[in-house]
Amino acid sequence: MKKVNVLIISLLIGLNCSFAGVSPAWNIQFKGNIIWQRVTPLGQLVVNTSTALVGVDPVKGEIIWEKPGLASIPESGYEEIGETEFISVATGSNDNPDIAIVNTINGEIVFNTANAGISEILDKYVLPRSGVMLLVVVKLGNTAASLVAININTGKQLWTNDDLFKIEDVKVGKGGKFGAMLGALATQAGNAMNAQGLLCAPFELSADKMILLHPNYVYMINPETGEAYWKSPMQTAVAGSIDITPYRKGTIFIGRETEEEMQSMSSSSGDKPTIVYKYLIYALNESDGKNNWPEPFVAKGQLNRIIFDQAGVIVCPRDNKPFINLLDYNTGAPQWGKKGKGNKIQGSIVSYSKLDGKYVITTGFDNAFTNKGEEYYINVLDPGIGMMKFDKFQKLNGDLRYSELVDKGIFYVTSRELNILDLTSGENLLEPIEAAKPLDPDNYDPRKHGLPFTIKGNMVYAYSSKDGMLYEIDKQKATAKVLTKEKIKFEGKERPFNIELTADGIILSSEQNIMKVGYDGNVMYQTYYPAPKEPALLRAIAAADAMRAAYIGAVAGVYGAAFDQAADQTDDEVGKAMASGMSEGFNELSDAGFAYSKSALAYAT
Repeated sequence: MKKVNVLIISLLIGLNCSFAGVSPAWNIQFKGNIIWQRVTPLGQLVVNTSTALVGVDPVKGEIIWEKPGLASIPESGYEEIGETEFISVATGSNDNPDIAIVNTINGEIVFNTANAGISEILDKYVLPRSGVMLLVVVKLGNTAASLVAININTGKQLWTNDDLFKIEDVKVGKGGKFGAMLGALATQAGNAMNAQGLLCAPFELSADKMILLHPNYVYMINPETGEAYWKSPMQTAVAGSIDITPYRKGTIFIGRETEEEMQSMSSSSGDKPTIVYKYLIYALNESDGKNNWPEPFVAKGQLNRIIFDQAGVIVCPRDNKPFINLLDYNTGAPQWGKKGKGNKIQGSIVSYSKLDGKYVITTGFDNAFTNKGEEYYINVLDPGIGMMKFDKFQKLNGDLRYSELVDKGIFYVTSRELNILDLTSGENLLEPIEAAKPLDPDNYDPRKHGLPFTIKGNMVYAYSSKDGMLYEIDKQKATAKVLTKEKIKFEGKERPFNIELTADGIILSSEQNIMKVGYDGNVMYQTYYPAPKEPALLRAIAAADAMRAAYIGAVAGVYGAAFDQAADQTDDEVGKAMASGMSEGFNELSDAGFAYSKSALAYAT
């Protein structure tokens, strides 16, 4: 028997005391040897021992559930399912493990491949609007994939569909035994191709309508009943995207990436084939899945994000020599460039933000295509003329995170720097305020290694890990000054990655450090909280971000319902329209940030 002492980090911080000399908040004696422990997004402690999988109340230090059938799970067999209360654990052999999906609040096993005759789970998705967990699985003895839906509030299986991904029997020749054998092999091969999972996460149009994107098809399905409204065949793809836009309600835009091996004619490449990528965009009618365009838009390159503008669909495939184009909403016909071939730009679009009818775009080069490595540029796209405002793209350090139109130009923040772009010259107005380059690029964490900043009115406060100073920027006047008198140094090899403003100062924090700087630049306090050695427990701090997303979703849902009720009760047409719009916006925010079940919300509150 083994005893483990678990120190609650949040309790120590709350008591404002140092780690040294503090007694454990509680300890638990388990029946077997401890193999690993994890903190879930909702903050529970899950411990796996040689005798069971155990859920622990992190406040009281009490065992709240215990599953003896899930003992001795390898550490690599633990997986969190999105920002939900569900985890996936793999038991048995590494070659053919059994997968169990567990509700960490009550320990209920909502699905187990061993009991369901499943050989493999290809994908797991939680659908917040309908309250359904969708599993794409392969059943024992089958080659085609199947769908299984589970109610996340009750844990009950709603439906299973074994036929959705099956292809029709292939006919070969005029029949006979040989033809039948070839047809059976072709059918089996087609089903095996269909067992690749989905190209992207399901897209919920509403509580009773979702879009599934398979390598060969697009489906609209009722997630609660499994009923297929329609099925639309498409060219086989290796990646995909699903989008909608208020500019064309009732239309679903499907992006698909295909690849084909072409034998290279270059002697320098030897016998290695060249992979040729194509990017296709379809516009489907929501009611029946039929194509609204005479034919899909096709361009050279890989899948990339779409910009929906009032004028049309702005596309820019990911390629070493990309072209940007505008597609007509009604026909899909390209509008920009000579003969509709588009306009060449420097790098593919990585991110964008809309400002005053135009788009501030970040473009970048993919080192899979070029030898430029990580290289980003900024420019302004005018969708009215299909041209960039500046002939020269301004080189960036990092990709765009935030932008805003100000008196002097465009204030922008990337993952690595902050500056103001002059709209006349296309040049930067400030000396760049930058984040330091990561010491280990392979372990780069955008949250920890980016450029933390916060905005209050015209003032921006940002910490530069490159020089260790805190800056105050007036984004309207395009001025910047160093606020702190000395370099900010955090213990434990950490650096600030959170900034928050209070009435009398700026708070900077990391996982184990916190300090407050007055608006006069004087340090008001600085404290370091050493952590226990178990890395898993440090995740309790990061779990706060997941909890914040849950609260955002929950509160937005409440506001959405309130505005919806207000829209029903008012007779004023303007007020009704405003309330309906607010309700729709809050409900969308709720769906995006809140994928927990009712029991998870009760636990969180």
